Amino acid sequence: MTTKHCIRHATDQCPKENPGASAAPLLLKSGKNNYRLIFDCKNCEMQVFTQD
Repeated sequence: MTTKHCIRHATDQCPKENPGASAAPLLLKSGKNNYRLIFDCKNCEMQVFTQD
C-alpha cells in the first residue's frame, strides 16, 4: 500500500524538513503483524508492506 500520510512527517523526522534525518526503512509492529515501511521522500510517499 502507498500512502501520502507519512509517519516520519507526523513525528517531525522528515528528511525534507529536517536535514540530517534518516529516510531508512522502519518496521511497524501491531500485535503479531509486522509491516515494513519504505519512504519515498522525493514524492512524499510512504509504502507499507506486510512481513512474514
